[in-house]
Amino acid sequence: MTQSIQIYLEKVVPEKEFLDCLSKLLGIAVETINYPNDEANGFAMIMDYDNGLPLGITVNWSDHLKLDVNLLDIAKNIAARYETCVVVEPFEGQDLGHYQDHDPYLWNVIFPSGKLALYKQSTVDVYGLVLTDQLEQIELPA
Repeated sequence: MTQSIQIYLEKVVPEKEFLDCLSKLLGIAVETINYPNDEANGFAMIMDYDNGLPLGITVNWSDHLKLDVNLLDIAKNIAARYETCVVVEPFEGQDLGHYQDHDPYLWNVIFPSGKLALYKQSTVDVYGLVLTDQLEQIELPA
């Protein structure tokens, strides 16, 4: 079995630099097809999109690694470092208020300032992640 995280960025960033950043944040070496690493315990699939958010990243690693991944911290770090919005799925246990009905089209947008907002995904059939208007701003604990 594997675990994974899915991240979208509002801009394209250099792949090798981003892999190094992900490796540090996850605490494991991460590789891609373009940048193989014999010591990697994680694999990232990086996709460029013409519609919506231009960069999508899925990172997978084995369950046996027992990583303690805090997706919010990872997203906030990436947003600040690359000065771009980072989009991730709702966090485990996140209070979504009246959107709590496990809507598969909800996404968190983390801004470079560290602010978080909940957005809905467009259901228009396109290749890529297109977000509609912001549903609400969410206060984060300090």
